[in-house]
Amino acid sequence: MEALTNKYKTRGEFVFKTEEVLSKKCNAPTDKGGIYIVYNAATHEIIYIGSSGWVCQDGSFQLRKGGMCDRIVNGKQFDAPRKKAWASKMMVEGIKEIIVKWYVTFEAGEVEDIPAYAEAYCLQDYFRQHKGLPRWNTDF
Repeated sequence: MEALTNKYKTRGEFVFKTEEVLSKKCNAPTDKGGIYIVYNAATHEIIYIGSSGWVCQDGSFQLRKGGMCDRIVNGKQFDAPRKKAWASKMMVEGIKEIIVKWYVTFEAGEVEDIPAYAEAYCLQDYFRQHKGLPRWNTDF
């Protein structure tokens, strides 16, 4: 996984605790797409891998309004927007904080990895090591 993520120059991370507001903590770009990997801060276990943005047939890059940040904050998971779902899931599982690392995978003229490819690559690498997906990924 690191072999892939190390090539992405635009990257960042943030820590989120259950009592915080996800939209205020998320520092992912609002105008770019890519992948994000969620870790249990206490154990460093990867618990989720996701992506944002897609490439169209003509080669143009598209992203949802609000980019990767909006996907992280408002994307649905566990039947609710993540801004609500993540804190609830963390409380149920006894996770005090998570680390979200994000990577911009598509920057024209720089690196042009389709976010779904990067997500699939990371999930495949995780699968090879653990014979399953991260626990917050229900399927792929």
